[in-house]
Formats: sequence, C-alpha cells, structure tokens
Amino acid sequence: MSLILGYANKDNAIIMSDGRAGENGSLSEFYNKTRKINGNIIIGFAGFAEPIEHFLNHVIKEMGTEINQYYMDDFWEIMTFHMNNKETQSHLKSTFIIIGRTSNNEMYTSTIGNSTNYILEKHLVTSAPRICSIGGTIDGKIINDIYTKNITQYHVPIKECMQTTVYEVAKLDCSVNVNCFSTAI
Repeated sequence: MSLILGYANKDNAIIMSDGRAGENGSLSEFYNKTRKINGNIIIGFAGFAEPIEHFLNHVIKEMGTEINQYYMDDFWEIMTFHMNNKETQSHLKSTFIIIGRTSNNEMYTSTIGNSTNYILEKHLVTSAPRICSIGGTIDGKIINDIYTKNITQYHVPIKECMQTTVYEVAKLDCSVNVNCFSTAI
C-alpha cells in the first residue's frame, strides 16, 4: 500500500508520498509516487506501480507538446474520460490525488480512482488551506487525525509537518515506510 498526502493553499501546493511500492514484481522501498505534470498540476498515486506508470505515460502522451498549457480543467477531462473506461478500472485499481490551478487561476484539490468509485471529487481551495490523503491500511480517520494534528503546527514548515505524518503513520501501518518524496507547485 501507499500513503499519499496533499496540501494546498490559494497559491501553492505539495503532494508527498512514502517510498513503498510494488514494482516489477518486487517491493521497492524508494519509489516516488508523486509527479509534476507541469507548472499548474501535480499528482500523487496509490496502487500498483506498473499499471499506474503505463496509465500516466499514456495520459501525458495524449497531452502532447502542449502539456505546459494544460490546467486542471483540461486534466480533469482527460482523467475522467480514461477513468470512466471499465477496462481501465479493471486493471488500474488505483487512486490519484490531483492538485492544481484551473484556467481561472483557482487552486483545487481532487481525488479520483477506486476509492471514489472512479468519480472525480474536487474541492476549491478558499482562504483556508485544504488537506487530503489516500492510502494506508489502517482506518483513514486515524490517518486524517494524525495529519490534521501535524499540519496545524503553524510554527513548523508544511513539508516537515507532512514528513512527521508519514513517520507517525508508518509506526502504526506496516504498509507505509518513512522514505518521503514530494513535488510542489
């Protein structure tokens, strides 16, 4: 399993993952499950590495040479189109956190995948920052409580709060390790 954490305010966003993933039939402890699509969009994912990488490579190829002109609105369309495909759903069995700016420069957090029944859930970031998480094998409420406790330590940088959350969850959930990776916009 994986642990993916997202944080966004009106201007900036970061997604962090632990480093554990199944890759090429074996377990990797240093696998980065975050990607920066462009200056407007970042993504994190939980699930099996090979089908996710294949899926993301297909989506990026479809975006073509205009990838840097894409906003969340466009990316949501592509992701929703592909995620609505029953064949994709049957072999992907993954969930994605996607954070980014729309063409109106509004920041959104969103989730799509098997944990949302492949329905896009999106939330506008207003004056209060938004957090989101996916993954783990323990109760999601426990993960969210740990994350909320850490992220409200306003004197600590956001990235450190997220790392502390990964460390604390890893103590309770053997599917999560403490090797952290992140990407930001």
